[in-house]
Amino acid sequence: MSTLLKTLNGAASAGFAQGTSSVARFASPGGACFDAAKQQWLIADSDNHRIRSLGLQGRVDTFAGAGTAGMLPAHDRLAATFRQPRGVALTPAQDVLFVAEHGNAAVRRVETETGRVTNFVGGVFTGYQEGTGTNFAWFKSITGITTSTSRIYVSDTQNHAVRMVLGFGDGGDKTSLVAGTPETTGFRDGPIASFNHPSGLAVVADLGEVGRGVLVVIGLRHGDTEALGRVPRLMVEPAVLPAALTEDHAHVPIEVRRPRWLGGGRCCSR
Repeated sequence: MSTLLKTLNGAASAGFAQGTSSVARFASPGGACFDAAKQQWLIADSDNHRIRSLGLQGRVDTFAGAGTAGMLPAHDRLAATFRQPRGVALTPAQDVLFVAEHGNAAVRRVETETGRVTNFVGGVFTGYQEGTGTNFAWFKSITGITTSTSRIYVSDTQNHAVRMVLGFGDGGDKTSLVAGTPETTGFRDGPIASFNHPSGLAVVADLGEVGRGVLVVIGLRHGDTEALGRVPRLMVEPAVLPAALTEDHAHVPIEVRRPRWLGGGRCCSR
């Protein structure tokens, strides 16, 4: 099997420039998501402290961020400041973009139509604490983010944990631990799992087993890849993870396992 790799946009040197592929510049771009309504990619341009847009014709523009490091909310998304955004995720309705910020240890909320940017959870204190909003939910570093029907999942990388926020409105609901042993690194499967700097997150509807949707977690160190299996008591539901997570899962066991098709949990090496 042969693989074709193609550069969609951006030159080989780091920097900041708008425009087409021949002139556009990024600085440590991170996660991306596709806005189907606007037919564009939204990209976390980490070291430029911006969210960039990439249209299907290859033009790059700034979607959000003034370009200086900070945590300033604003009614105009171009006036707001970010600090090293690493991941982005749209809600299913694509009306809100959530931004995972490594530098602020926070999740930011961007309304795609009005352009309003607010601080969603985290960002005031660093550490590990479950809570609501910016003051009472603490993270150490957030790099990966994804959404389901009504929940946001984040990889709290330096706390070695995967966490969840319920709801998409301003401030959301209280955060909760999905998997991992906070502030403890390791590589362990099962109901009491441990991670080593989890990073990327993705919802996968079916991983080869009928009725088992999963949340895939990719480790930042050593390419460790694990999956959070859908709960057995919900296996009778359609094999789509978002539909299974409309209940409060606070009392539902989550199983962490290594997908067979990833060769025992290793997908790549660094």
